[in-house]
Amino acid sequence: MTMKNHHTAKSTAQIAVCLIMLLLGFGPGAMAATNVSGTIAVDTTWNLAGSPYIVTGSITVQGVDGADEVTTLTIEPGVQVRFNANTYLFIGDSNGNPGALVAQGTAAAPIRFTANSTTPSAGFWHGIQLRNTVHDATTRMEHCTVEYAGKNNYGTNALQIESASPTIFSCLFTNSGNYDLYFSGTVGGSIANCTFNHGVNFGGTGQVAFSGNTVNWNNSYPVQLPADNVSTFVAGTTFSGLETSSALQVTGSYLTMDSTWKSTIPYVLGTMYLRGLDGSDGVTTLILEPGVEIRMNSSSYFFVGGNSGNPGALVAHGTAAAPIRFTANSTTPSAGYWRGIQLQNTSYDTTTRMEYCNIEYAGIASGGVHALQIENSAPTIVSCQFTNSGNYDLYFSGTVGGSITNCTFNHGVNFGGTGQVAFSGNTVNWNNGYPVQLPADNVSTFVAGTTFSGLETSSALQVTGSYLTMDSTWKSTIPYVLGTMYLRGLDGSDGVTTLILEPGVEIRMNSSSYFFVGGNSGNPGALVAHGTAAAPIRFTANSTTPSAGYWRGIQLQNTSYDTTTRMEYCNIEYAGIASGGVHALQIENSAPTIVSCQFTNSGNYDLYFSGTVGGSITNCTFNHGVNFGGTGQV
Repeated sequence: MTMKNHHTAKSTAQIAVCLIMLLLGFGPGAMAATNVSGTIAVDTTWNLAGSPYIVTGSITVQGVDGADEVTTLTIEPGVQVRFNANTYLFIGDSNGNPGALVAQGTAAAPIRFTANSTTPSAGFWHGIQLRNTVHDATTRMEHCTVEYAGKNNYGTNALQIESASPTIFSCLFTNSGNYDLYFSGTVGGSIANCTFNHGVNFGGTGQVAFSGNTVNWNNSYPVQLPADNVSTFVAGTTFSGLETSSALQVTGSYLTMDSTWKSTIPYVLGTMYLRGLDGSDGVTTLILEPGVEIRMNSSSYFFVGGNSGNPGALVAHGTAAAPIRFTANSTTPSAGYWRGIQLQNTSYDTTTRMEYCNIEYAGIASGGVHALQIENSAPTIVSCQFTNSGNYDLYFSGTVGGSITNCTFNHGVNFGGTGQVAFSGNTVNWNNGYPVQLPADNVSTFVAGTTFSGLETSSALQVTGSYLTMDSTWKSTIPYVLGTMYLRGLDGSDGVTTLILEPGVEIRMNSSSYFFVGGNSGNPGALVAHGTAAAPIRFTANSTTPSAGYWRGIQLQNTSYDTTTRMEYCNIEYAGIASGGVHALQIENSAPTIVSCQFTNSGNYDLYFSGTVGGSITNCTFNHGVNFGGTGQV
């Protein structure tokens, strides 16, 4: 009995020692640790019998051994490779002979690249570097765990792929001291089903096939990718552990490949140029899916197309429930933090569409840039909202077109271009510092398609330019400020450009300005100003303290169209300048119909005739006289 008990105690002790060894990672055969260092120039296999392999000095795998003339290091499933402090594993080199790494573990027996320490810290060893002469077709890491590698202060990373195209499959990266994965040079290959805990930094060029990967987010080591690599990476990646401030860093300035950016993570951009010839249509197109958030760095632009050269298209289709957000990359942004979106000359009109987009903190007044600038292009903008702009929300230049529908503006619209844009269902929350400014030919469609809110007594739409050449109707939803205006042209089925002013319209004329209808010769024009007793039309001074003769007056000239021109229930105030020999209403070689109009505070005669005149003047009130200097019967 005593012998039996003695053998039992001895066996128990042996079992305990074995268990401790297993827990420490010393399996069968592991007691025979293999020290390795230096250059491996012949084909070599590291197997379980020699595991763990202790890397006492940096290793370079490079040579022309074997039938393929590529020196290959093969590591079998379950092997552990333990690195001394500050050591590397180099496969290939920047030039010279090739090298290859075949590290194919299994899910049950992964290969482990780790620190040779019982108390390692992140960045204990430098990492694995697959370099320029690596043999891409052979090099493969599968079911590998890479631990404690990469040194931030040395700029080394757990796995560095330098001008190489390896296959990396089902690998796990933990406790890195810098990025888990870093690319440089021209790269390719594939990264599939891997798990990253310390970010990915794509500092190279080329395309890598990403699929099925997981990034457990670390704000200190965010994913950094060139714009052309974002689409494939995000499509093949699950992000977890994201915080409010987390965002993918888009590096570089050019997006040249067709791309789709998903809403699984926000994106941080500097100035970006979206242009190129990619795809079957020959137009580089960026599609932003609903819910995407773009965070723009300070003073940055987002260009679509260019003034010349290659085209670009932006398809930003948000939804009411998941709008796309263009905003500032700041937790405490101010108006005008970034410069804005510019849809330029070569932006592709057929495709470019922004729908349910929120544009925030864009436009810089001192730089003359605006939240959304449409330059020689004709995009479709639907249900977009502009807030906290530092300059105008929307600015047009060049020859423009397209449509603006159901949008909300809080910092005005400035139409500095030419052409016709279809406006409908928009809202302008008025800001007197950034009033709406439009050429006369664009006023009618804009006002017809816009609701104005928050108007103050001084609020008014600024009519720019001097010529109204298209048939127009101006509604009474907002006052209008004009400089000298020439109403003349051949528009419409009657070949006469006609301006209709609806009851209640208020026209505020700038100092010393005229309102001409028709001309002494040339194209005709017609003014149909039909007010009512309850809602008269008012022609007045653009001043809070006007004096008599502030502006020059209305002139119905030789080519004004008599059949149509009619002023009814109009009040003409502060017009006519004696020193200039101009009057509040001058009828020159024309025969209009003037009914129930009132003239006050004129600086010269209320009514003056010259040339051969006719028409009728009915139920009008004059306070500053009538001077009939013409001929004919009125």
